[in-house]
Amino acid sequence: EAFNQGAFLIYAGQEAAAAHTPTLFDRDPVEWNGYPLQPLLTRLARIKKDVAVREGAFTLLAAEPLVQAVWYHPGVSLLGVFDVSAAGVSDIRVPAPDGNYEDLLSGGLVHVRGGSLALTTSVCILRCELPRPERAFPAPLLDYYHAPE
Repeated sequence: EAFNQGAFLIYAGQEAAAAHTPTLFDRDPVEWNGYPLQPLLTRLARIKKDVAVREGAFTLLAAEPLVQAVWYHPGVSLLGVFDVSAAGVSDIRVPAPDGNYEDLLSGGLVHVRGGSLALTTSVCILRCELPRPERAFPAPLLDYYHAPE
């Protein structure tokens, strides 16, 4: 949800990594045990403010074996790879040029070699220069500010 346009929603206690989900209509206080997810939430907020998200066009590139989506912006795009089915795929073909990239979520380095990303986590977001997607699945319902071409 945080890679889509618009605000990402945090439900009562998620920001504190609470294991219990409180009910909506009964008194059910959240167990505040600090904010262990604060660094991740800060990184997600930075991604939301990235020029590619603010001014770019959102396109789904693939649904299998992993979901791939791009916020295309000339010069700098954001490529997201999401293992939503827990398939455990470690090498995935991506449109990013070969090189070393910072994963904007973890802060770690990821490597693209021969057009293949060695995915070590279930989610990865890279900032890279990409050509405008041609064979893609446009997502006009998720792209509120840009009309499809």
